[in-house]
Amino acid sequence: MGLISVGCSLFGKGSEEQPSYQVVLKQDDKEIRKYDRYIIAKTTINGSFKEAQSKGFRILAGYIFGKK
Repeated sequence: MGLISVGCSLFGKGSEEQPSYQVVLKQDDKEIRKYDRYIIAKTTINGSFKEAQSKGFRILAGYIFGKK
């Protein structure tokens, strides 16, 4: 078994919303960025990918919707 970090989207797309930022300095293919403040909710689950996806989704959904 391995560790899997799980994120979710209501539409099933495996990407995360990115916080807004300003590019302070750009040189070649590198950037120094200044980010606005933001909050991230994530969890790490042990198990197969399919098990971790399901369990991780339930944990994050519970957090988002105020489950105690």
